[in-house]
Amino acid sequence: MKKTLLLLGMTLLLNACVSPQKSVPPVSQTPDNEVFVWHDLASNSPATSEAFYKALFGWEFQKIDSAYSEILQGEVRVGGLIHAGKTNPGQQSAVWFSTVKV
Repeated sequence: MKKTLLLLGMTLLLNACVSPQKSVPPVSQTPDNEVFVWHDLASNSPATSEAFYKALFGWEFQKIDSAYSEILQGEVRVGGLIHAGKTNPGQQSAVWFSTVKV
């Protein structure tokens, strides 16, 4: 599990470093700590996850590259969807990772 989290984190970090034209969404503007500011979904079937969450919440997905899409709630970026099969071929289910402002 530690290897999976480390590999996912490294993949996201390297992706951000290699693509300077991409902008990182602003962190929550509230002064409060302990606020969820970003959510990533690692799924071995991103197309199925996209269809599910689009039907459930009306989310849109903007493809960033072959392994990552941003999740949009209207005009607001709320998270990302990473193709877990590219980073962890043995993963059997989708997993959410949330970032908390501290």
